[in-house]
Amino acid sequence: MKKSKHLSGLVLTAVFSALLCIISPITLPFGAVPFTLSVFAVCCVSTVLEKKSAFCALLYILIGAAGLPVFAGFAGGMGVLAGATGGFIIGYIPFSLIAGLGAKKCKSFWAQTLVSLIGLVICYILGCIWYFATTKSGLWQGLTVCVFPFIIPDILKIAAGVLCGRKIKSILQRSR
Repeated sequence: MKKSKHLSGLVLTAVFSALLCIISPITLPFGAVPFTLSVFAVCCVSTVLEKKSAFCALLYILIGAAGLPVFAGFAGGMGVLAGATGGFIIGYIPFSLIAGLGAKKCKSFWAQTLVSLIGLVICYILGCIWYFATTKSGLWQGLTVCVFPFIIPDILKIAAGVLCGRKIKSILQRSR
């Protein structure tokens, strides 16, 4: 029984890492920081896998770092992580961990969404610090490029990711 549960956990981690790799590269061109579905995918994965979702984010980053085209705009490699948006990608790890803990502890959709938003703020902070360091831009310019245009779309993506993840989690729980 314990081996079966461990194996199913590994399989779900691999499947949801693949989901991140498939959804995250889809991009709408929108300035220096691309508009992607990564936030949706991270929230969906975090809702289903809870705190284990950080492993999915880490695996996704390692796959991209190895050169597979899984980052925004079907890019890959260490150059992307070292570039202006690399901090946002690295920020998916604490984002997914916080959102996953919210999924484990919070039973209501609203509470879980709020905790996921806190995780997103941490991702924004890491991403902005990295962006400022790599582009030498000022605070206002960086926030105008990296945060302000994404706040409302990211809130909607978080809500959709939590809803979708809750549905998937419910289906998975019934099938056990």
